[in-house]
Amino acid sequence: ETILRLQQSFFQAIKILSNLNDDTVCDFTKIAVKRSQETVSLLEKLRDNDIVAELSTGGLVGLDGRLLPTMRDQPQLNLLLSASFDPFVNRHLLGNAPVRKACFRRPLDVLTSLSQLAAELDWGVCDPILYGNTFGRITRMLERNSLRGCGGAVPLPKPKKGSSAQEEGLETETPFGMNVLSRSLVILNLYFDNKLFGQFEFSDIIGQHMRQQCAVPELLLESSSPDGGISWLTRLAKPMYDTLKALCLNRHRERGFTESILLPAFQVLQYEAATVDETFREEHGLDPKTTPSYATNYVILNTIRLMERHVGLGIELGLYPNWYDLSTALWYRDFLLSALINVRGSIERERIQRKEMDLRIKMEQEEEERKAKGLLLQQSKKKGKTKKGKKSKGPTSPAPIAPAALTAEASVKPPAEDFEDRLDYTSLLLHRNLCRGLVRYIAALRQAKLLCDPPASITMFTTHQQRFEKRFEAFSTLYQPPSLSYEDYMRGSDFSAVQSKDLLASATECFRSGKGIVDWLLDVVVVESCDEATIDGTEKRKDDDFYISIRREEIMALAKVCVTNSLFLHKLASTTAGGKNPGSSKVSLEFKAHKQYCTLSIT
Repeated sequence: ETILRLQQSFFQAIKILSNLNDDTVCDFTKIAVKRSQETVSLLEKLRDNDIVAELSTGGLVGLDGRLLPTMRDQPQLNLLLSASFDPFVNRHLLGNAPVRKACFRRPLDVLTSLSQLAAELDWGVCDPILYGNTFGRITRMLERNSLRGCGGAVPLPKPKKGSSAQEEGLETETPFGMNVLSRSLVILNLYFDNKLFGQFEFSDIIGQHMRQQCAVPELLLESSSPDGGISWLTRLAKPMYDTLKALCLNRHRERGFTESILLPAFQVLQYEAATVDETFREEHGLDPKTTPSYATNYVILNTIRLMERHVGLGIELGLYPNWYDLSTALWYRDFLLSALINVRGSIERERIQRKEMDLRIKMEQEEEERKAKGLLLQQSKKKGKTKKGKKSKGPTSPAPIAPAALTAEASVKPPAEDFEDRLDYTSLLLHRNLCRGLVRYIAALRQAKLLCDPPASITMFTTHQQRFEKRFEAFSTLYQPPSLSYEDYMRGSDFSAVQSKDLLASATECFRSGKGIVDWLLDVVVVESCDEATIDGTEKRKDDDFYISIRREEIMALAKVCVTNSLFLHKLASTTAGGKNPGSSKVSLEFKAHKQYCTLSIT
């Protein structure tokens, strides 16, 4: 009965999420949440069942699909197994293809896997549909979900010691991203009934994102000219939809999708954005030297994010396994992160200037209104004096408002999404410090002759320059930011003129700064047990908040990278300062703490 109920709940959740429409999207999604949570609870109940416990202890079949020795003397079970599932997966239909054999897991492992899959329907599919109310927040939610297994972004139950998976040598490492079923359901519901998640007009939600990210004025977005804002928002819909779709693909397909679809599309968008900005300036007679390029800034901002994520995915997938390849990728990622931080910093300064200007204009308007009311009051008093024996009973003059009061009254509390953007910006600073510190740490190890030169075999049929150009070939067609050449890399990574102690001090400072950012992030991203009533959404968030771009577990993983590398840097600095030769030591490169940032241990 329990198995039938959990199957019913599980398939009902999938069916509901496969047939949403714009009238029932929220109500039906909430029902799917209840069904997925019910499935998880039933799986927990099934795990505690005595029959399942006995089956997991004795077992029915081995990992090769055959009956265990204790069951082979029961032909009925063998017949049942053969009739229910073919362990060779229709081998006779595959021709000369290699043998494909199903891998049978232990019952408890199967229940754990099903429980994770059912939970994914809740946090991975339903949460973005129910709580993703802006484009930026939807993007952060999908990015965070895709980070599963990268640095502990989505915690999973840890396997018990001595579990069957470890005994049989199965892979116990957390997989990348979500299950293909959950990712397919997200893509299915990403755009239907001509709306994002069946709820939001794409042009409206992109316009809001442009105002939030780049402080784009309403005049630009409301322009109805052929190259104006309305047609521009329509043009942006497909590429921006593709950026969300890419986050629902697995790591390998996302990287290929970015190279073949997204980057060429944003290359064209950069030229079209320049036309939109020029049209806006001509319509309103604005000075090109003092007017920001709003549409261009928005496209460049998203282009750099795509490039940075593309390089990070390459590191995560193991495309840069050796130190000389990894140094190249980290150096390029450092450049992209610096460009992204500079663009966002300049946009934020423009936003602050616009807010100050708007506040000044509002104060001037209020001052003029106050003066106008005072003149009208004086005129009414003069008219009252001309009437004999009558006193004016008009309203008394309002007390003058102090400028400080005007400022406090006009100032608006920053919206909650501004804090989310600041948190995202701070995490970018942390990533840049890590990339920069690792590049300099690798250079210091080379100076200490702890890293061997790249083998001559890798350039037997090519050159280092061609390998560099091929790795970043997808960026070469973009106008902004300009692609970097191999000569740029050689100049930027050449520390031969820097003394060893200075290089070690510089690398240590990068990791120390990163640790400081980690401490700040841990202060503002508090544990889930904190009282929500005491948390201001514009200053702090709980770890289970839907809209934050980084979780405490990933922050702790990045902290391990900072601390571990700092300790071994101190060890290297002590060895070289003492005049000892560290040449007999060995360096091991590991990605245990985080999939995108390594630790270099000296033993």
